Amino acid sequence: MESKVGKTRKLEVYWFTVSYKQLMLSISAISLVVALGGFALFKEYVIRKYNQLVEAKGAPGAGNTLRSGRFVSIIGTVKVKKSDAIQWSTADSQTVLESGDYIQTSSDSYARIIFPEGTTYLMKPDSLIVVQENSEDPQTSAKKVSVRVTSGSIDLSTARREVSTSTSVVTAASATALVNQESRLAVESNPALKTAQFLVHKGSARVVKGAESYQIGPYESVTAQETKLIKEKVIAPPELLMPNNVKPVIAHEGAATKVEFSWSPAPGAVSYKIRISDSSVFSKVLREEVIKQRSTYLSSGLDEGTYYWAVSSIDAQNKSSRESDPNKFTLINRSSYDRESDLFLSVDQVLRISNIFEIIGRTDPGATVVINEEPVPLMSADGTFKHFTSPLPHKGKNIITITAQDRSGNSKTLKREVYID
Repeated sequence: MESKVGKTRKLEVYWFTVSYKQLMLSISAISLVVALGGFALFKEYVIRKYNQLVEAKGAPGAGNTLRSGRFVSIIGTVKVKKSDAIQWSTADSQTVLESGDYIQTSSDSYARIIFPEGTTYLMKPDSLIVVQENSEDPQTSAKKVSVRVTSGSIDLSTARREVSTSTSVVTAASATALVNQESRLAVESNPALKTAQFLVHKGSARVVKGAESYQIGPYESVTAQETKLIKEKVIAPPELLMPNNVKPVIAHEGAATKVEFSWSPAPGAVSYKIRISDSSVFSKVLREEVIKQRSTYLSSGLDEGTYYWAVSSIDAQNKSSRESDPNKFTLINRSSYDRESDLFLSVDQVLRISNIFEIIGRTDPGATVVINEEPVPLMSADGTFKHFTSPLPHKGKNIITITAQDRSGNSKTLKREVYID
């Protein structure tokens, strides 16, 4: 029997040498591949986060006041309920207004609001409005502001639009008004009767309810009822003549001095109602009287100070016009007028928003400031002030006049040239 001889297996090991330099190059190559892949992912993450940050900064309510509505002036107590809030809060000059926000005035309060496209809203007492839209098209820069008047009254003024497709819309009851640029419109909403009135003071607007619509111009109105729109012509207010803000009224006899008020007759008017106040929004009326068959009025008993007066027309059917734009005048005692003024007044900044300008300056504590015939309501105790002008009327050069006056009647005036493209 043949024996088997086992085969012996051999283990063979092959060696090769790797230099330190080759090892480091290999490690570096692998690290580079990993790093490039990680950087690609990190880059994508950083870009995404940066875009989110930019969008957040540009979004309404992110502190960019040019994209938000804000209060120009507040008289009395005004409340705001933010779209994401449950409770109402007291409004101030720092409050920003966005879509979905509610604004409410009390029985003795007024609020003036401005939005980025230049439209200003004067809310009268016992009014409630809601901001329905405040947006800007990122491609065309067209701005759209829409406000609903739930109850009460507002006056709105639109500016000249830098982008023609920008819109200003106001809704009340069941109707909507599309207000053209450089126009003024008064809106009154009565929720109990489910009616609203739209009255154009200047420019034009289109009032729409379902398939029905009317284009209205100066001193034309549309009343929106539940089932229809009613258009009518209304009587115009008179043009005020004297006194005005060009020069002060000198009181030679103190409070006994008689001040004469005059205005041009209005077509169709048989009488007029005059009101005199020391408030630009007539929150406190000092004189109110109906004058028949005359266009003048004499009043005495006014102390030294700044006053505002306005007149409305009344026709044969006892229908009243809207009130005229108020005139402002300053009553100064003769002794105060003779003194030279050393009143301090400085304009520190003039900031442009469309054809509206924000004026920032300083004067003596306790002094009052008037800018382009408009009183500055928000004066700090140290004399600093901020004020938004009404829309300026002209392209090119415009003049802004700033006047400060102290309690003794001393005054100082500065003028600034501004330009609108």
